[in-house]
Amino acid sequence: WGLSHAERDDGQMSRAWRHALASRNALLKERDVGQLGFWDRRLVETCLHLEDFRQAYFAAWLPYVNRIAEGFGLAGVRISYRQGWAADDDLGQVLLRTRDQDLNAGRTTHGPQRSDVRLASDIGLARETLSRGQQKALAAALVLGQLFVRRGTTGTRPIALIDDLVAELDSQRAAAVIALLRNEGVQTFCAVIDLPTELVNRGEDVVVRLANGQPEHA
Repeated sequence: WGLSHAERDDGQMSRAWRHALASRNALLKERDVGQLGFWDRRLVETCLHLEDFRQAYFAAWLPYVNRIAEGFGLAGVRISYRQGWAADDDLGQVLLRTRDQDLNAGRTTHGPQRSDVRLASDIGLARETLSRGQQKALAAALVLGQLFVRRGTTGTRPIALIDDLVAELDSQRAAAVIALLRNEGVQTFCAVIDLPTELVNRGEDVVVRLANGQPEHA
């Protein structure tokens, strides 16, 4: 999602990769090996460019996420990027070596579509060791980090739209999110059902309440 807003070629490379992947998968499902060589080469070409973009984006994104996560009390979380095939392996050779496997599966089993971001704490995977509240705070850090990458790479000033923040985060972490956005000068629209007083800075924020569908300044 973040990369789609940061690519220097405005998404052209990602579209070329998706086209190559879809074409190869169609041949695999039909068990048509005659054209696989061409689409293997095309897929490798687009995959390598895509991975370069992804890893560069991840390198720019990670410092923001780490800083934000620490502010949310998640200093022990580690985030790593794993590409969809062995890092020391040639993708073209991998596709040849696993062709029978791909034909049986009817799809390409190695490549960027298998890449992932791994989230872990000091004692295991984040989804297994963090509380639900901590997982939500980490998700917020991941999204906010992308916002700041976009601001840093494009020079634009994104606007944050947040729906019912206090339903997803406890009041302390919700206040931390708002404080971060306020301190960074990010214009933010935040809709809530119940508004905790600690979220509001009366000197800077505008509070609008809806009564019977009509806005009222509070």
